[in-house]
Amino acid sequence: MADVRSVSLTTTEIEAFLGDGGTGVLSLARDDVPYSFPVSYGFATDDGEFYLRLGYDDDSTKAEYVDEPCSAQLVVYEERAGDDGSLDIKSVVVSGELVRIPKDELTPTDVARLGKARTPEFEVWEQAKEDIEFTVNKLVPESVTGRRNVSE
Repeated sequence: MADVRSVSLTTTEIEAFLGDGGTGVLSLARDDVPYSFPVSYGFATDDGEFYLRLGYDDDSTKAEYVDEPCSAQLVVYEERAGDDGSLDIKSVVVSGELVRIPKDELTPTDVARLGKARTPEFEVWEQAKEDIEFTVNKLVPESVTGRRNVSE
């Protein structure tokens, strides 16, 4: 069995991996207590910003942690079985500031970028969609790193 090690992704590889949008895990913290949740994102390669639509119900724990602007990390990852039975793993970690974009300040560019976020094909809320408050947020990266495993 081959040894496996991790190597950094180039900027081009990171952008290709992220695509126009996808899914990941967003992590926030308050008073040294972390909170993570799955999100869909739209990604703009021209400025490297991520666009997120966050939903809040009446009992939302998320609302206790999202205090824009706030520090956040987005992790996007993928595992695939290789043809030789190996496991190919890639991940990108984005650290930056999460800011809310007020609805009356949304530009057509913001809406187009947000439109790249994957919409779940199922409902994750117990309440009706019209009872959920949605916000549009932008994650402005301060650092973006990517890794993948390689066999030697």
